[in-house]
Amino acid sequence: MSTSDNSSDVTSTNIASFDGEEDKPTGSSASKWVAKDARVRTYLLTHMVPGLSKIYAFLDTSVEPRKALKTKYSKKGNYIQVFKLKKRIQKLEQDSMTVDAYFAKLTTL
Repeated sequence: MSTSDNSSDVTSTNIASFDGEEDKPTGSSASKWVAKDARVRTYLLTHMVPGLSKIYAFLDTSVEPRKALKTKYSKKGNYIQVFKLKKRIQKLEQDSMTVDAYFAKLTTL
């Protein structure tokens, strides 16, 4: 199989091009769509935290976990992350650290 073939290895780049919003076609192009969807679904599941992949593994197509994850983690996740980061910054104290060490610690939170 050539690397220019649309059915070649799935990467994060071509996952974006397969947004899952397209309807499953009928006819001769259906088998290509199913094959690509299966590769995208496998890619998504193998790149998730193991606990999450167990939850979404039973879904039939790549469309379903993508929609579920988008709903669950889109904007809500950002608020939670910001809140946790603010709490970690508030708890961090310089104590005996040098200014450089303290700054480095802040920038790696």
